Amino acid sequence: SADENGIKLSTKSETNVEVELTKDMGAVSELELTKPTSSTYSSEYLSDILVLTNLSGNTRLFFGEQKPLQLQFDMENGGNVVYLLAPQMG
Repeated sequence: SADENGIKLSTKSETNVEVELTKDMGAVSELELTKPTSSTYSSEYLSDILVLTNLSGNTRLFFGEQKPLQLQFDMENGGNVVYLLAPQMG
C-alpha cells in the first residue's frame, strides 16, 4: 500500500513480514501518487526477482489498484531491467 508518507509492504503467509519505507528514513527518495492505494502480488515471484536490488543503484516501483506491479532496476554500470508482475485476483 502507499500513501503520502511512504510505502508499506507486507506478506500474508506463515512468516508474516511487514516493511515500511518512508521519506523520513531516507528509504524513499521520491513518491508520487494520485490517491492512497493497495494491491496484492505473489511474494513467491517477487522474491525471485528482488535479488536484482543488490546490483541496482536505484529501484523504481510503480503500482496501482488491480494493476501490474512494475519494478525498474537502474543498474550501476548503465542500463536497466524492468520486471512486470500481474496482481493476484480475488
